Amino acid sequence: MIALITAGLLLAAAGGHNPPAAEAAEAADASGPNVSVHPAPATIQFVAEGSVDYYNFLTAEDLKAGRSEFTRVASNTVSFSVAVSNSCYLLRLVPTTEGAIQYQEAGFDGQTLYYVLQMPPLRGPKPPGVQNELNVANAWIFDQQRVVYSVFAHHMAPVWLMFASGDYLRTVTNGLVEPPVTIGLFENLDYFPRPFKIPAQWSLQQAFPFLPLRVTCQDDGETKTEPPFQNMKRTPPFDAGFTNIVFQVTGTRKFDAAEVPCSGDVDTYGPCPGGKPKLLHYRRCHLALTKWSSTIPPTTFRPKLPGLTTISDARHARSEHPQTSLAREWPE
Repeated sequence: MIALITAGLLLAAAGGHNPPAAEAAEAADASGPNVSVHPAPATIQFVAEGSVDYYNFLTAEDLKAGRSEFTRVASNTVSFSVAVSNSCYLLRLVPTTEGAIQYQEAGFDGQTLYYVLQMPPLRGPKPPGVQNELNVANAWIFDQQRVVYSVFAHHMAPVWLMFASGDYLRTVTNGLVEPPVTIGLFENLDYFPRPFKIPAQWSLQQAFPFLPLRVTCQDDGETKTEPPFQNMKRTPPFDAGFTNIVFQVTGTRKFDAAEVPCSGDVDTYGPCPGGKPKLLHYRRCHLALTKWSSTIPPTTFRPKLPGLTTISDARHARSEHPQTSLAREWPE
């Protein structure tokens, strides 16, 4: 069995905000070289299915009442399926309860990220004054990121981190990565106008499927904003940087000869509201694997559009608004 490591809250800040002794030792371990001892084979392919539960650690009411236990977000569990081939992946999320989203899919083909969100079919007649056919989905195209950061898709990044990030992490040599999670952690609403990377440490499995066992990421002490706003240093003690993302495998399971992570948590941290100089445990995503196969069917790592779709193409947008079109097929 693979050894599992418990990650604690790490705060690199002045003014007496060092972690306790046990966490300090862990911080020293986390700051060491990233672990990927044996090179992976030329092709890593598999299909994984499971579920993601999303929790808020504290709500505004909890803070007011002085409570500190987890508060589960109602109706915020989704099922996922992901096909992975090295850095490429096709990920589908389906809510477990009926709502404003029927399903979401994201595909990364090694260069371009595609994301589509299908809405439930319209019930009843068209709204008054609408003559043309209505779109059934919204979609986006990005070339500066490999993870979907949409507020509507906050379950996607944890699934990518647990099951589709291994090949990417094996290629990083300078300890700086695209943020695996952004929601609630950074000031920018969109990532593509001003992409950035953050410090991170990780350890990977040393055998197939070469997935991460632990990943920690740090806020570098500077805000992340969109143009025309400029980034600036955070207020002390957070200007010195702090750990804001911790991913931890919590269980593994044998599938044929492979030891596969079957459960894990992604925890996020941020400064406490009201200017208090301490970190707040912000959110947790719990992932559970239910199915696994080391064989994938022929896969195009670009989601199929379900019909007439509003497409926002951010590949050439940087500081401008994405180019928007209405189509049934992805633009080239």
